[in-house]
Amino acid sequence: MCILFIYRNPDADARSYRLIIASNRDEMYKRPALLAHYWDKHPECLGGIDMEPGKEGGTWLALSTKGKAAIILNFVNKEGVPNMSRKSRGSLIKNFITSNDSIELYLNKLHKENINIQPYNPYCLVLLDLKYVNN
Repeated sequence: MCILFIYRNPDADARSYRLIIASNRDEMYKRPALLAHYWDKHPECLGGIDMEPGKEGGTWLALSTKGKAAIILNFVNKEGVPNMSRKSRGSLIKNFITSNDSIELYLNKLHKENINIQPYNPYCLVLLDLKYVNN
């Protein structure tokens, strides 16, 4: 089971944290991944990278220096086994973090993509934009 904890302090000063994220990646232990690092193609982004053949390039948690953060939590389908022919859910994180889209615009685009078919296995997507943390 994936677990996510988010603590937000809009009144944080220079000596305290505005945001704390604690999450686990409940995945197969042998699934290859790169540790969290700044990405070569997007140096403003920080996160691990999935290296599973056929699913490589996505991520499960990422942050950007522009104030965006995104986390994906897997849901197990009725059969208990993911459909391996579906798109990588990790691309949802990568695409949001590297875009200039607002959360609302990104979710509207995602809704249009998913309206007739379900290209991804079940998931819970958490998107944050710290530019609006005090609004």
